[in-house]
Amino acid sequence: MLASHEVESLGEALVRRGQRLFVVEASAGGALQAHLSAPAGASRWFLGGLTCYHDSLKTALLGLAPQTLIEHGAVSEASVREMAACARRLSGADWVLVESGVYGPGGGSPEKPVGLVLIAMGDGATTQLARHQFAGDRATIREAAAAQAVRDLHQAVSGNSSAILR
Repeated sequence: MLASHEVESLGEALVRRGQRLFVVEASAGGALQAHLSAPAGASRWFLGGLTCYHDSLKTALLGLAPQTLIEHGAVSEASVREMAACARRLSGADWVLVESGVYGPGGGSPEKPVGLVLIAMGDGATTQLARHQFAGDRATIREAAAAQAVRDLHQAVSGNSSAILR
């Protein structure tokens, strides 16, 4: 579960640096943006985001190359990294946060099981990737993914992201 102070702490870290955030959600359906926009004053650091649940929006709105989806699928390191680059170009934000996952109950595979969530964070200089595996139903996975995305981004913004895959 995500505590409100975690979002506020992320916001304070971004404000101290004079930076702003843009989000792309592929599977969380807006849950992450709901958390990020909840604190009063979030507009000082949160620009907004896109919820590109269907692959057609990932290509049409975000600019993800169709070939990337064909070759790797939406839940892949290649796709989330490219979505992060697209989000940065689209928004001009200092930081971008991208989420894509398999929330179930179906749709999983041995390579990409239900509960797999990929989170990309980019600041223009680097894009970091975190891979998480959650258990539970769709709602539980969605909430866990949103909470973990905020925590991962806070670590990256704070320069303390040693646990995040690069």
